[in-house]
Amino acid sequence: MGPLTCRNTWKRNSRPLSKKRDLTLQQTNSTYETVKRVIKRKTQKKFLQEATASSRETQWHNIKSTCEHNKNKPRRQAVTNFRLKTGHDCLAAHLYRIKISSHNYCTICKQKNTIMDKEHLLKCPKLDNTARNLPTLYWDARRLME
Repeated sequence: MGPLTCRNTWKRNSRPLSKKRDLTLQQTNSTYETVKRVIKRKTQKKFLQEATASSRETQWHNIKSTCEHNKNKPRRQAVTNFRLKTGHDCLAAHLYRIKISSHNYCTICKQKNTIMDKEHLLKCPKLDNTARNLPTLYWDARRLME
């Protein structure tokens, strides 16, 4: 009689559980978009935290403020500021880093001991750097490099 009682008890208790399970599934389906949104938000937050932590030592770590700063600038100036901030410019140091050029020194003043980057543009003797306008110096250097 014991096993029969257990079986009947199990059958009797299984019905309410299955109804509860169906109810849970219905609730899950109705909040699918909410769950999806929460997962996406948490994933993005975690990604941003990891990306921020891993990019702290790079030269483009504060790229968002650069974009905000350049939003209302003329396009030529904004492009120059962005390129110089990220280091993805057409100066010899970057071209050497990505193995397009065989040297990283300044091709304008031909000084072998200087690396041609944005700091060098401000003190290159062949460029007119009296105005100290970096975008103008950048485009002048590009023109002279050709």
